[in-house]
Amino acid sequence: MHLQRKSAAILFAVFMTCGVCAQETAAAPKSATAPLIIRVARGSSGGMSGGGGSTVIEPRSVHWEQHPAYDWTIKGFPDERRKCIITKQEWDGLRSSIDEKMLMAFTGRTECRACVDLPDSWAEVDFNDGTKKLASLGSSNPPSAIADLLRKIDAIAGKCPSETVLIGGGGRPTATEKYSRKPTKTVDPVYPGPAKSARIQGDVVVTLIVATDGRVETVTAATGDEKLRTAAVEAVQQWEWEPLLLFGKPSRFRARAVVHFALSDNQKSAADAN
Repeated sequence: MHLQRKSAAILFAVFMTCGVCAQETAAAPKSATAPLIIRVARGSSGGMSGGGGSTVIEPRSVHWEQHPAYDWTIKGFPDERRKCIITKQEWDGLRSSIDEKMLMAFTGRTECRACVDLPDSWAEVDFNDGTKKLASLGSSNPPSAIADLLRKIDAIAGKCPSETVLIGGGGRPTATEKYSRKPTKTVDPVYPGPAKSARIQGDVVVTLIVATDGRVETVTAATGDEKLRTAAVEAVQQWEWEPLLLFGKPSRFRARAVVHFALSDNQKSAADAN
């Protein structure tokens, strides 16, 4: 009888121990795998007058589209869409630059500046679990972490240039497959004093027409802070481009460029002192 009770006590203790083990096993959290970035994008809108576009970068490609403002549309400029292949190294470099600190700056899109006829811009990071991070950059003065990301996006997108060409002296533009050209001379913008005092930074996207000899005919700012646009236009007006030979004859063409404005630490300190 005593032996039976002792055996029962041992079995009870074993069952209790196994029960605790089972509970601990069930309570142990599963190792979570961090979601992977599958898409990085930026976009802009010119307000009620139209214009704007977007750039989307994925593991194997970059594709962007540009929509001219109304005053360009009535001159015959079409919407433009381009897609190019990127290397694995370019994608991995972009993705690895997006860390937790940068993602904390993505606080969501909280306003519709285009609804009140103001330029708007935004950035987005998409993950493989269906979630995304959004940031509204309507002020064209994004946090430094996001500004760095935008520069990386533009650097990759710059390898997929505009390929819209103007045939002859005043014909309608036509999209081509092989007639893109690059600048042979660039001029840095002069940082506007008011923008520097207000610590305004960011990018200005400009659309331009290049003459048959490679000189710039006209420049129009498509997106960017109003305090930076004039300086960007004046700088790009001095650029020179590779001439375009179409069917053996020099031809005018349309291009776009991105002008960066970034303050150094000393310039920021000087602006704060004032």
